[in-house]
Amino acid sequence: MSRKPKRQRKNPTEIKQAVPDQQLCLPTSFKHKIMGLQGSDINLVIQKVLTDTDMKGSQDRLSIPRGQMRYDFLSREEQVSLEKKEADGKHFKGMKVPLIEPGLQESSIFLKKWKLGSSCSYMLSYPWINIAGRNGLKSGNSVQLWSFRVNQRPHLALIKLQN
Repeated sequence: MSRKPKRQRKNPTEIKQAVPDQQLCLPTSFKHKIMGLQGSDINLVIQKVLTDTDMKGSQDRLSIPRGQMRYDFLSREEQVSLEKKEADGKHFKGMKVPLIEPGLQESSIFLKKWKLGSSCSYMLSYPWINIAGRNGLKSGNSVQLWSFRVNQRPHLALIKLQN
């Protein structure tokens, strides 16, 4: 009697979402906007397909799974500041980060750390649903989240890809 070899599970932190190389270019309009803000250190953080959970109004958050991130855009100090807890001692406080929306409007969004079991993700929270609605984002849309720095502070740019 022969035994089947055990299937090895991939470590979820090692699984990267495949991104076709031709879509790794930041659109010119975003490049100009970032340069106008004196932005530097521009990097693709994640490309993902928006899920039903990302678009659920009651959730009001866009998940950024660390295992799918192509670039960890936060400094060590910023990561430590995301570890600070709310008064309830349960939830992480987060930080307000400037955002360039898909329609090139400038706004701000809260970036938070989210612990799910033994793994951690980042989340873009309030006012995610308002931003998604204003830019016509729906479940199934592909988006890219880019990071850049202005005066050493993290900024984000959200781009809707043509589906």
